[in-house]
Order: sequence, then C-alpha cells, then structure tokens
Amino acid sequence: MSNDDKISTSSIEIDKEIENVTYPCSLYQLNLKSNVPRDCEAMEQEYSPKWLSSSPIYESDDAGIDYAIPSMPLLVVIEEEDDEKSQVESGDSRYEDSDTGSPIHGHHRLMNRPKPYHAFLGEIRRKELETEVNAWKEAKHLKLMNESLLRRKEAAINAWEFKQTRKALNDMKKLENKLETKRVNAIEKSQKKIRLTQRKADKKKVDEIMVVFTPKVELGYWSLLLFLFLVICHALPAL
Repeated sequence: MSNDDKISTSSIEIDKEIENVTYPCSLYQLNLKSNVPRDCEAMEQEYSPKWLSSSPIYESDDAGIDYAIPSMPLLVVIEEEDDEKSQVESGDSRYEDSDTGSPIHGHHRLMNRPKPYHAFLGEIRRKELETEVNAWKEAKHLKLMNESLLRRKEAAINAWEFKQTRKALNDMKKLENKLETKRVNAIEKSQKKIRLTQRKADKKKVDEIMVVFTPKVELGYWSLLLFLFLVICHALPAL
C-alpha cells in the first residue's frame, strides 16, 4: 500500500471518527431527557488531533516508518471541531435554559431561595406558639396529675376518717352497753336490797304487834273455854 493510500485512508477514518463524535452530541442536544448524557467535551478531547496522532489506528505496523498527515484534513478537523464545540456550547446553554425553565429546577430554586422576612417571622412565631402550647399541655397534664393525686389523698383521708369514726362509735357503743349492764345490775341490786329491808321492817312490825296483843288473846281464849264448860254443865241435868 502506498503512502497516498494510507493518507487517504487515515483521512476517511478521521472523518468517520468526527461523525461519531458529532452524532452523539447532536443526539444529546435533541434528547434533553436523557438521564446520563455523555460528556461532549470529553469526547472532543478523546478524538482531538493530538489523540488521533497518538492513536494505534494511525500507527503503522512498522514502528520505524513515520507517516505524515496532510495539513488540509487537519485544518478541516480543527474547523469541524470548533464548529462542534460551538454547537456543544450552544446545546449546553439551551440545556441549561431548558433546565432552568423546568418545573424540577424551579422547585429546586424555590427550595433554595432564602425565605422572606415575614415568612421567617411567621416561622419563629409558629415555633413560639408550639412551645407555648407544649408548655401549656405539660402544665395542664401536671395540674391534672396533681388534682388526681390530691383526690386520691383526699379519698384515702376520708376512708381513714370513716374507719376511725366507725371504730370510735363501736367502742362507744360497747362502753354504753357495758355501762347499761352495770346500771341494770346496780338497779336490780338496789331493788333487791330495798325489798329485803321492807321484809325486815314488816317482820319487826309484826313482832311488835304480837308482843302487845298476845296476853289479850290468851285471856279471851280461856274465857271462851270457861263459858263453853259452864254451858255444857248446865245442859247435862236437863238431859
């Protein structure tokens, strides 16, 4: 193969490589919704003339032979690379503009945009209100707990009072029953003593009466016997 054929072949390969570079960049410009676009500048650096000159495609099997590349294709390559770079830059600017106008980018800008003063004050006021509400809730909860504790203590005190009062009433009732029993026994004992005293008094009265009226009774008894004897004696002769 002659040197001219090799040079023409190298020029054709360079054109193909440039087309391969231009085609993905044009696709990147048209399809902005691609998730992972390829970096055109990296591709330009990859397919730059410096890299092409050191690429193994353009190295000959004979390392000792140095094939010269014509200046004309290189100029074309450089011009095409400049045009392509301008297209890539314009595509990047269009992509940035489209990204700026996209809803996602707008939302991101809205999220990163500093808050206005009234919103900042509103947020501070909201936090203060939340703090006050939480403090009020804690105070209310503590108050309810204290009231519940007081109610429980009051209920315990009332139960203790009722128990002690009931115990005192039971003791009083027992004492009253005991005193009533003693009173009844004392009354019975007194009444018995009174009855015994009355019997003794009645007996003494009878004894005194017998002492006074016994001789008279005996005289009347003997007089009655004598009268009966005389009557009987007077009646016998008549029979």
